Amino acid sequence: MANEFEMNSMNETTTPAVPSVPTDTEDIESIATMDASGTEEDTAAEESEENQVSSQADTHRQNGREAIESSRQNLRNEIGTFFTGSVEASMPGAEKSRELDALRAAQRNGTVCRACVQAVYQPDEQGHVAIDALYGNSTWVRFVAQDFLADTPRFARIADDQDPVSRGTRWMQAARRYIGANISFVVMGIERDDKGQTIVYGSRSRARQIIQNSVFFGKNCNVSVGDFGKAEIVDSSPNRIWVEFCGIEVRMNNAALVAFQYLADCTKDSRFTVGQSLYVAVQSINVDKERRTVSNLSLSHAYIELMSTDIPDLPEDFLHSSRLGRIIAVRENSYVAVFNGIRCRAIIREQDNRTYEQLKIGDKVQVLITGLSSKNKHLAFGACYRF
Repeated sequence: MANEFEMNSMNETTTPAVPSVPTDTEDIESIATMDASGTEEDTAAEESEENQVSSQADTHRQNGREAIESSRQNLRNEIGTFFTGSVEASMPGAEKSRELDALRAAQRNGTVCRACVQAVYQPDEQGHVAIDALYGNSTWVRFVAQDFLADTPRFARIADDQDPVSRGTRWMQAARRYIGANISFVVMGIERDDKGQTIVYGSRSRARQIIQNSVFFGKNCNVSVGDFGKAEIVDSSPNRIWVEFCGIEVRMNNAALVAFQYLADCTKDSRFTVGQSLYVAVQSINVDKERRTVSNLSLSHAYIELMSTDIPDLPEDFLHSSRLGRIIAVRENSYVAVFNGIRCRAIIREQDNRTYEQLKIGDKVQVLITGLSSKNKHLAFGACYRF
């Protein structure tokens, strides 16, 4: 029985299953049709996949061609811009040639030019000090300190120093204060040195005389109090600045720079550094056309702010109030105080100083407002004592 069972099992496992063969013609056609349709679907899928791959490849190739063409176009544009810029840009020395031509024309016509002081050199054995200023972007103009600082009262005594070493040192120290300043000059000469370098010589004092003649001493010139003009800051210190106004150097204290605030150090305010310009109003001036002199010239930038029409009104209870203030100016018989947060100045007469001691700029004071100006609503009067 066991052997018969094993033989039957072997026969069952080793004999392959034979599919049933259709005998009906329709069944054969049905199978054939089914096989054919399956083959067509597989072929269509394969063709679709190949087309998709081919399309993607075409897209990648097109994108690649566009990227290459875009890169080439950008390169052509860059090269074109480079060459165009190179053609339009100044060739080496061309800009300086134009500036020298302009300076030669200015020399012929006596025209006043402008330059920025860049360098001050050590004095020579005779006490002469050279100063270089930049005209335009590439042309240097040479000055000597004796001419550069002529007609400047605060440095007038330097020329009287008989010691060349001491005199030269003082000229140098004074000239260094002007580094960064924009100054006026006229061309006195254009020469070539032994090395073939072009040297332009300028005179600041001559330029200042020309400007003064045209502004103050002309037939129809009439500069008066209240006139406005532009000034160039040429020097500064914590408590004051010096400006060049119409060819004259004028000192302006901090109180003349701002109207309604205490300015402790004007050198720390970017508005009042050397090289900056500002509009000023003439507060006082005496012009003698016969003697061709200008004296008692004082300027104020704060006055422009005081006269502004967009200043907010003072509080209704401002009159007769007591307020904390700061002294910003000491005059012969009075003081000027300003207040935090309020755009107003207070004039305090000497007899209304209840401290009974001389006040100083920067002193904190308590001010009793006793009156308001009828001409300027932002000018008050009062009495005070120092904290």
